[in-house]
Amino acid sequence: MPLKLQPPTLDPAPIFEIFRGNYAMELLTAGVAHFGIFDRLAAGPLSKAELQRSTELAERPFIVLLTGLKALGLLEEREGRVQSTPVAREHLAKDQPLDVSDYIRMCADSPGVIALVERMRVNKPAGVAKNDQRAAFIFKDGLE
Repeated sequence: MPLKLQPPTLDPAPIFEIFRGNYAMELLTAGVAHFGIFDRLAAGPLSKAELQRSTELAERPFIVLLTGLKALGLLEEREGRVQSTPVAREHLAKDQPLDVSDYIRMCADSPGVIALVERMRVNKPAGVAKNDQRAAFIFKDGLE
């Protein structure tokens, strides 16, 4: 007889928020300390292409960074341009009176942040050498 699943009595979302919290910290720190996203946007919105070029990231890791910072409520897109949200403008750009980015930068050298930044810069999965030309996630027999 098949197992009949019952809906949970309590929402497990808080557990997943805790689980994802470390990645959010690493992504925020990378955006602030390593890619200078909020300093780059301090003067005003930029096109995606302009912002991507300034970070020197390939398209895939740039989209990961942009999407993550948008999901955290720190970036938004309007009329094809990327801009900081009001909270990010006030608290994550250098030279703002209430800037907390130096506090965020304290984690810039943590192993998780460094590993994330390195993966984004080389645009390869974790543990793959920079000169390794193999693609990730090939599921065809006979290919490494």
